[in-house]
Amino acid sequence: MKKLLLTTLLFCVMLSAYASTKIEFTLDGKSRAYVLYSPSSVNQSETYPLAILLHGLGQTIETCMDAVTAQNIADNNSTYLVLPQALPEQDENIVSVVGMYNADFQTSIKTSAWGAGASAEVNDVIPPDVQALFCTLYPSICAAGKIELNANVDDVKFINTIIDQLNNDSEIYIDNDRIYMAGLSLGGAMAYKYTFSDNSQINKVAIASGFVGASVDTTGVLNIPIMVLHSRTDETIPYEGGSFNGSIENTVKSWVNKNSHANPNIYQIGSGAEGTTIYNYIESPRVLFYKIENALHNLSNVNGFDPLTEIWKFFNNIPLGVNDAKTDKLDIFPNPADDILYTSEDGTYTITDLSGRVLRKGYTDEYSIDLKGLSRGRYIVGVTTDTETYKAVLLKK
Repeated sequence: MKKLLLTTLLFCVMLSAYASTKIEFTLDGKSRAYVLYSPSSVNQSETYPLAILLHGLGQTIETCMDAVTAQNIADNNSTYLVLPQALPEQDENIVSVVGMYNADFQTSIKTSAWGAGASAEVNDVIPPDVQALFCTLYPSICAAGKIELNANVDDVKFINTIIDQLNNDSEIYIDNDRIYMAGLSLGGAMAYKYTFSDNSQINKVAIASGFVGASVDTTGVLNIPIMVLHSRTDETIPYEGGSFNGSIENTVKSWVNKNSHANPNIYQIGSGAEGTTIYNYIESPRVLFYKIENALHNLSNVNGFDPLTEIWKFFNNIPLGVNDAKTDKLDIFPNPADDILYTSEDGTYTITDLSGRVLRKGYTDEYSIDLKGLSRGRYIVGVTTDTETYKAVLLKK
């Protein structure tokens, strides 16, 4: 519990003003909300994917994802994008107990916490010599035997209500065979809980720095493709397990064993302490595991690839290519950039969107690229020299 702190997550940076729709409604007596980004151009005779992104502990839909990137994803991939909002912790006893041990954690759960089944045993977090006093002060928690975040909030129902609302909207055209979910940290725990719920409506799920909550039943069938990205140096959700989570590697193995997968195809990006090993179990349903040697909890400093791009490739069935596993990091300046981008390498360049679609290509001009006319958003810039390909993530102003 002490290490599950408020962290700016993979998709979570400052929000810019941009076109979006915030929807609010009442569910189980609580005001709930989500933000919807729609593709700028839709054909009423067609249907489009829906991607649901679940933020981390202490985040809000106002701070979770920069709106330019969100709208760019919706437009470039012709996808409806939804960012639901978790509620603050509803049990004041939980808030009080958490505050006794970690003020930052308390601040986070007072902002938002998914009812993801994330729990810690009382015996694991309360010292034996004060348990009697603790149980006198908090009898309901002792009776449960665990400290569970938003245990009485039905966020599975919340997510299904969102999907149902969108399907019932005559001006929104959802392809129910292409509903995807990505969860980040505690949002990843929520994505796991939703995936194993009896009435899940998603077709693929991606978990970034997430975990399975101790109160979640995973004995059911895992019948959709799953992607997991996790750093071995994650101090918030420890790779080997912590108060809230079990071993990440054992969790992935359980998904592999559940569907009796054969040996995976293995790719390597980088090497040593800065490398990432990708395990691709291609049998249906696919299991894709990115074992990252060294990165922050938010995966913002991953070497050699962009996690958000890889998730989007997974959703869109874009295969992992050998070239993807042999690229080095490109240094670019400034970033975010306006009209001119300077690069550390000179050669042939490409600019692609997050799905891998090439938008521009040409030759660098004395280590620079002209960005005039490129829409605001998030892109992948690649520069190929005589011997190597280098890549970086660009945020265009």
